[in-house]
Amino acid sequence: MADSKIKSTPDIETLQTQIAELKKLVGKQSKMAPQNTVPPSVLENEKRMQDLVEVRLFKDNGKYKDDVFVAVNGKSFQIKRGVTVKVPRYVKEVLDSSLKQDEYAARYSEKMADEFSKSVR
Repeated sequence: MADSKIKSTPDIETLQTQIAELKKLVGKQSKMAPQNTVPPSVLENEKRMQDLVEVRLFKDNGKYKDDVFVAVNGKSFQIKRGVTVKVPRYVKEVLDSSLKQDEYAARYSEKMADEFSKSVR
């Protein structure tokens, strides 16, 4: 047969006492929990990244003649080549990073081509 034990419900005073104890515990924990404050150094860096800096992109009549499109966190910029423009510092950092990656890729490609030509000989 099924076990049909009826649980007794606690009285109102017991429940109120338990609620008061829980509220005390929650209060203590919220005081101990770290606050969601941003350190001043992070705020300073955010402000610094918003500063406008000048950028001038190389232009020729071949591969480097079109404007450059940069998008960062939903904000997009179209930068005209051969003209000095002011952009937020974070856009300049994206452009600098892209240039470094292009240089790395060119060196790596050259290295792999050299290794291949040596292995074929």
